[in-house]
Amino acid sequence: MKIILTLIASIVIVAAFSQTKDRLVETFYPDGTLKERGYTNTEGLKNGVFMYYAEDGFLDSSITFKNGKLNGPKNVYSVNHAMFTSEFFNGRLVSQTVFDSLNNITFKYPLQLKDKPKTTYHFASGRNYYEKGTADTLTISNGVPYGNQFVNFPGARVRPIKNFSWEILSWNPQPDSSMGKMIVDIYEISIDIPEAPSKGSKTRSREVILIPVK
Repeated sequence: MKIILTLIASIVIVAAFSQTKDRLVETFYPDGTLKERGYTNTEGLKNGVFMYYAEDGFLDSSITFKNGKLNGPKNVYSVNHAMFTSEFFNGRLVSQTVFDSLNNITFKYPLQLKDKPKTTYHFASGRNYYEKGTADTLTISNGVPYGNQFVNFPGARVRPIKNFSWEILSWNPQPDSSMGKMIVDIYEISIDIPEAPSKGSKTRSREVILIPVK
């Protein structure tokens, strides 16, 4: 995160020298804390990188404009050091990625699913089936960020443990079957933001996985 903030500061410095005809704009909170800092062009339109700060001085976001339109990266930071980054071109959303505090990708738009492997699973018990009357932890893997998928267990009572893992408390097999069903839906959806509202989610793929119940 320190590296990211250093790069942003460098961009601002470069912008200050390259935008000599632009006007510096700063707004402040009632206590004098900096709220917003950036440049506008001769027509009063935002131009370059704008920095937005919370009341405690924390860098809330940095957004790049060109003649009043979003053009370039928009980074939104959270207090737990996660980062939401969007890329725009001429006001149009091109891509979005969410990183956690360890810089792992937890959400991505658009998705590239051409080479996505099939979903695999394993139980913490080491069994390859669910044993009735027991609690067991099931973990899946498929190479898709967890924020892009929804996993459903028809007939099961589950408790989320962490990303990609659930505790299976009970699981009734499907009718006329000894198999439990796990449905993995992969979604592609842009995060709803005021500058470019999402148009809703789109299911990119669905896997139905049958798991023995004994």
